[in-house]
Amino acid sequence: MVTANASPDGPFRKNADLSARRANSVSNYFDRYMRQVRDSIETERGLAVDSAGVLSSGKVEPIRFISRSNGENWEGLDRMMESERFSDSDREAYARLRSIKDPDRRDWLMHREKFYPTVHDSLYPLLRTVVFDFHLHRKGMVKDTVQTTVVDDVYMDGLQALKDRDYEKAVELLGPYKDYNAAVAFLAMDRNYNALEILKKEPRTPEVNYMMAILHSRLGEMQEAVDCYMEACREDRSYVARGNLDPEISLLIKTYGLNRQEDEDNE
Repeated sequence: MVTANASPDGPFRKNADLSARRANSVSNYFDRYMRQVRDSIETERGLAVDSAGVLSSGKVEPIRFISRSNGENWEGLDRMMESERFSDSDREAYARLRSIKDPDRRDWLMHREKFYPTVHDSLYPLLRTVVFDFHLHRKGMVKDTVQTTVVDDVYMDGLQALKDRDYEKAVELLGPYKDYNAAVAFLAMDRNYNALEILKKEPRTPEVNYMMAILHSRLGEMQEAVDCYMEACREDRSYVARGNLDPEISLLIKTYGLNRQEDEDNE
């Protein structure tokens, strides 16, 4: 999700359009970048024939970027006006202006306030933002990762939330359990430190090692990521092939030339 904001400086409609174009521009940039990465992976995989003789391509599930415009970021300005740089009288004057429903008239009247130069020069640039929330997960990842056990109703509701891809709810319900499935929920929400802290206390099964490899890769801890991935592969050879399906592991394989002997044996 790419969310863009604009400052209140200028006409409301113009700022709303500017915010939308800002979000679309960033979204399109990352879309082009990920398309190049996807094409590179597909080219590297080429074609394969499974045990049933079915020909398949190395198609990679596309990553879609959703852009959203918030228009003028008055809420952000509200928080900034609480700064100690402004006096009580400044905040009271701003509160009166903030009650005006028409944003253009609100902005126009604010030009007359003595605090306006500080707002325009120091705060408005900070309100022109783009927020990039990137929760990367492979389609079907949860389906083949969740470990189901018979626990209480809250826990089972959390597992169902995972399957429904309602990851915020899954984190809320499973987080207190601090087990493998809670780590899956945190990983899906890109809360990587939370997930990693949980997994460090779990038995080091191939599944745990593989997920830790993804998390270490996301956190830029590449040597730890390689060690965890290779350990997962040593214990379960299915992770050799699966590594190409997850972008974080595929990057490790390509960067560090992992599993070359396995590839040579399959040629």
